[in-house]
Amino acid sequence: MLQRSRQLAICLRNSEPCEECGPAPQIVFAMKGQKLFVRQLSPADHDAIERLDPGHPPIDGGFLGKLLGEPVAYALTTPHGKGRLSIDWLFVVGPLRRKRAGMSLVHEIGVIALLEGRSALVVRKECEAAAFFKRLSFVEVEDVLIKRL
Repeated sequence: MLQRSRQLAICLRNSEPCEECGPAPQIVFAMKGQKLFVRQLSPADHDAIERLDPGHPPIDGGFLGKLLGEPVAYALTTPHGKGRLSIDWLFVVGPLRRKRAGMSLVHEIGVIALLEGRSALVVRKECEAAAFFKRLSFVEVEDVLIKRL
């Protein structure tokens, strides 16, 4: 089983047909039973983000989520004052949407923010994903959605 997952990861990385996996690998990741590895963005990640989301906003800081060693999600964040961290942009690749990748990314950002001494995550109330954040226990306060850590 482990050998098969390694082979799939290698095929995905190469994006070439493989005898074992068949023609051009169209791998649909499943989040169940897999852990999304989240870390802070570094300057070396800009190329990976450009491949994931060509129309992304300017990158000042944020987090990158990897699954099977491949970047699959990222969030752009900025300090919001009063010990809060603002999530300005959240992106998850198409096949992983609605499979808990975004939820895992936001959860891990919360854990990292708490370790940095932050007290809450903040999102603009008018964002397109407001319903998603509300499902993750963000509460509407004035013009923002807040999740206490």
